[in-house]
Amino acid sequence: MAPPKAQRASDFFRQGRRDKTRPEQDGGGSHSPTPASDQESDTEALQPPPGDISLSEAKMAAMLQELRSSMKEDLQLAVNDIRREVHEVGTRLNALEEQTDDLCQANDGILDKIRQMESEQARLTAKLADLEDRSCRNNIRVRGVPESVAGPDIPGYLQQLFTAIQPNLEPADLRLDRAHRVPKPTTLARDIPRDIVTRLHYFSAKDAILTAQRKSTAMPPGYEKISLFADLSPMTMARRRDFINVTRSPTVGDSPRNC
Repeated sequence: MAPPKAQRASDFFRQGRRDKTRPEQDGGGSHSPTPASDQESDTEALQPPPGDISLSEAKMAAMLQELRSSMKEDLQLAVNDIRREVHEVGTRLNALEEQTDDLCQANDGILDKIRQMESEQARLTAKLADLEDRSCRNNIRVRGVPESVAGPDIPGYLQQLFTAIQPNLEPADLRLDRAHRVPKPTTLARDIPRDIVTRLHYFSAKDAILTAQRKSTAMPPGYEKISLFADLSPMTMARRRDFINVTRSPTVGDSPRNC
């Protein structure tokens, strides 16, 4: 008994579907190419619908806008931090400049005070040296007197020496207020006798003796090793040493003095 018509039709369609889904094999039969309409339908199936494209663009624009806003906020925060730091640095710099100006003014004031004090010190030192020289203006420093002449023998020895240098002086003019030896500097040898400092009562007699000594070419006999010097303050002696090439004379020495 033959199958019904509906069954034969269903078998036919199933057979056709099996033929279409059977994969090609080497040496197998050929199959007809896919129509262009089928390819276009596949392409259209892959493309999103127009509504989806508009939605993606809007979402992308929103994301970009959000990124732009986030970057702008971050940059603004960074700029604000930099501005704050620059302002703080500027404030500290201004404070330092003000302190530096104050220090400079204070330093200038200190320098002015130092200059003033130095000038005052120089004036007082010169005044003190002048007073010291004036107080010792009648003094004569005698160098080379043997150590055997000591104590009470010194005034008589000096009066004889001064009479030999300046015979025109009367014995009353050779009045001595005092005469004594002074300590010897440690730099001198032991065999060198200590200096003697004497103070004459009359300045005119002291000046006459030094003038005669300055003009004479040699000391009187018996006193060849004796030298006479003006008894000056250390500051005056230092100034004389500065001009030693101009002011040096046989009667002026550079020995230390003791008034």
